Order: sequence, then structure tokens, then C-alpha cells
Amino acid sequence: MTVSNEAYLNQVLQAQLALGDKIVNSDTHMVIDGFEDRTLLFKQFPMPILSSEGSIEVASPMGIKVGQAQQMNIFIQGPVQMIETKLNHIRDMVRQINEGGGYFNCRVYEGTIENPTKTARMIKCWFQIEPMDRDTENRAALGIWTGTMFGHYVGQA
Repeated sequence: MTVSNEAYLNQVLQAQLALGDKIVNSDTHMVIDGFEDRTLLFKQFPMPILSSEGSIEVASPMGIKVGQAQQMNIFIQGPVQMIETKLNHIRDMVRQINEGGGYFNCRVYEGTIENPTKTARMIKCWFQIEPMDRDTENRAALGIWTGTMFGHYVGQA
């Protein structure tokens, strides 16, 4: 175990305090256009960010390699989990999305919907949902639809 002196501990504390409060992972909402009443049923979803698609390797004389960033990646994908209700809110929502062409637009909120600290608009999104894993011995778990959410993010709030 490392033994740190008081001056170092104070330096780390002051640096952390200067960065401000950190986000809490659960302080978020995803709202799908037309399905605003389903926001409380989303357990997990991707929070988009713009970043490079990857790197481009550039060969140089003498076997030297350098790199540069690729263009921005606007195609987002990530895990999604949705809690099902006895009234089949999620199954019905997915069916309606599919009947409407299979795509939806949504907004992700950090903080509350009424007073968010950040928002991110995702467009032309879709779900790939896996069959629900049901366990007849488990009386302590909710029915969760899991899968992958895909969509596009161009930096819009």
C-alpha cells in the first residue's frame, strides 16, 4: 500500500475539486419522438459523442509509420435495455416503429428532461432486439428486452 503525505493528498483533492462534480451514470433519459411516455422504461442506451472513425496509417521511408485521424464518425451504436410492462409498452412501441418504416428519432438528456445539463439529438435510429430471456425460476427479476441501438449523431443538441 502506498503511503502518501498530507501535501500530496491535498494536491489531489484540490485538483479533483477544481474539475467539479462528476456525472452520475443514472442521471439520464432517452425520449423517442412519439413515444415520450416510454422514457421511464429505458434502462440502458448509448450516449453519443463525435469522435474520429479511427486512424490512417501513412508509410514513410525507412519503414517509419505516422498516422492521422480519419473523418468524424457519425454512426453510433451501443447496447440498449428496455423494461417491459404487463401492457406490452415496449413490444407495442417496437411494432409501431417497424410499421412506420423501422426508424425513429430521439433525444438523450443528461440530468432532468425539464432542466438538462446536456442534450444530444440522434436521427434515423433503429433497434436490433434480441428475444427476451425468460427464466421461470427467477421471481425477482423484471422482463428486459436487450439488443443494440443504431443511429446517427452529428453533434446536434
